[in-house]
Amino acid sequence: MYCNMSEVQGQVISYSILPEESQKIMSKQELTAVMCFLRKERFVEGYTIDEDLFRKIVIFFGKLTKLHEEGLVRQYYLLRQYVIKNNLIGLFLYGKYMPSHKSKFLHNYITQDKKVIKLSTHSISNVFIEHHFNYEEVQLLCKKTPNYNNYIDLFS
Repeated sequence: MYCNMSEVQGQVISYSILPEESQKIMSKQELTAVMCFLRKERFVEGYTIDEDLFRKIVIFFGKLTKLHEEGLVRQYYLLRQYVIKNNLIGLFLYGKYMPSHKSKFLHNYITQDKKVIKLSTHSISNVFIEHHFNYEEVQLLCKKTPNYNNYIDLFS
């Protein structure tokens, strides 16, 4: 089931910074998981979702030499394990649907056949969600997001 965050009641809307077109294609579970991380900005002093996403991505994709030695696929595999273990799917859903002006560029990765891949918080999150999880896995992982039950009823 998909819903539009603009239909959410009360002041919760003011915390949404996702583009409206993204909200229209996200499921209720996905919106809720992202909302948990957006609301964390209000309740945890010094926390910003953009910086949290960037720091997590840098752990796996920050060193270009490591990427060339081990490959992108290996880093996505390690990131997948990390996200599942730490219930972070909402953070990477945010990265997938984040406003483009908020995406941070890491570096250009050059493949063995000389193709250039621009690595950014958005591009990594997008490939990660689209190619390393299926729909059912994402929905299940959304429900494991901390504070999920506090926000799920906000979406119709």
